[in-house]
Amino acid sequence: MAKYLIEKGIEKDKIILEEKAGSTFGNAKFSIPIAKELKAERIIIVTTLEHFTDYEYNPLKIFSEFIADENINMMVYTNTIPTL
Repeated sequence: MAKYLIEKGIEKDKIILEEKAGSTFGNAKFSIPIAKELKAERIIIVTTLEHFTDYEYNPLKIFSEFIADENINMMVYTNTIPTL
């Protein structure tokens, strides 16, 4: 994903990779502390359309649980065509 973002014009030094997680839950668990440490006001969640529309795996739901009362806004980027 980092390569894709760089190709789309995002500066490499603006991208922070979380590489410990093996799931959406783990990604939230490890990413939100990074965001809090950086005093981030916004995070961008990149996900698939399938995850976004499946409540159990919905990243907004999962990340919201880890953000709790922090003032961090979420943006979601997803593919618009379902994968088969």
